[in-house]
Amino acid sequence: MSISSREPLGFAETDPLPDTSADAVTIANANGIIEFVNPAFEMMTGYSRGEVIGRTPAILKSGEHSADFYGDLWNSILKGEVFRSIFVNRKRSGELYYEEGDGI
Repeated sequence: MSISSREPLGFAETDPLPDTSADAVTIANANGIIEFVNPAFEMMTGYSRGEVIGRTPAILKSGEHSADFYGDLWNSILKGEVFRSIFVNRKRSGELYYEEGDGI
């Protein structure tokens, strides 16, 4: 999973790359508001695009990570650095899942 701002990644609205990725892709703005998720995200999490666009990635929060973990994640993203970790997230069904991912 990638959580990032569209500007550093350079994705255009018409760019098919994030939409066709087999990996879950989440693109959020600098305020942490989700602007895009791909079909792999929908399949993995059980959330539809309509349910998550305009919300924050906290919708996936499992309670397994500390506030420091999320602080480090967002500090890295806002500095333009890569934050790589294994995320423990929660699906729409409540089931936890593990995902290796990057915050860019």
